[in-house]
This record gives sequence, structure tokens and C-alpha cells, in this order.
Amino acid sequence: MSYGALNMLAGLYYLWLAVTSGSIPGAIFLGLSALLAIATGVGLLLKRRFGVWLMNLMFLMVAIEAVTDWFKPHDRLAYYICFNIAFFAAIFAVLKYFYKRQHEFI
Repeated sequence: MSYGALNMLAGLYYLWLAVTSGSIPGAIFLGLSALLAIATGVGLLLKRRFGVWLMNLMFLMVAIEAVTDWFKPHDRLAYYICFNIAFFAAIFAVLKYFYKRQHEFI
């Protein structure tokens, strides 16, 4: 329930950033991110299966973006990779939690 509420808050924050953004492509990207986060939050709060699927989609998109960033030049690449590994561990912990409770979702 709290993860759904956090997604709703993140979606509202992305929506606010989209409205105050100066560039059109940035506003479109942030608006789509806001819709995805809000839909995920609603799905998780209502305990619907589409909320879990949207959450998995968001995690997959973040993982792909993080792995592709490994090949870009960074000042502290080892720190960045270690941070991403810890982030992936947190993602898997959340996924494991929802996998154990999947019978509660319609």
C-alpha cells in the first residue's frame, strides 16, 4: 500500500515537473512518466494485477537505462556501478515481496 502511495506521489511530482519544464520534449517525457507512475500507484493501491505488471515494466526500463549508462564515461565509474548493483538488489527485494503476495492481487 505504501509503495502505491509513493508511486502516486512520484507521478504528481513528475506532472509538476512536466508543467514547469521549459522544453517540449522534456515535458512530453515527464508527462508520460507521470501517467505511468500514477497508473502504477492506482493499480497497487487497488490491489490489481496491472499495477504489479506496470511496476515490473518500470523496473525493467530503469534497469535497461542503468546498464546502458555503464558504458558512458563517468568520473567515478566503480562507485556508479556499485550504486546500481545496490539499487538492483533493492528492486529484487521489492519484486520478491510482491511475488510472495501475488495471491492478494486480482
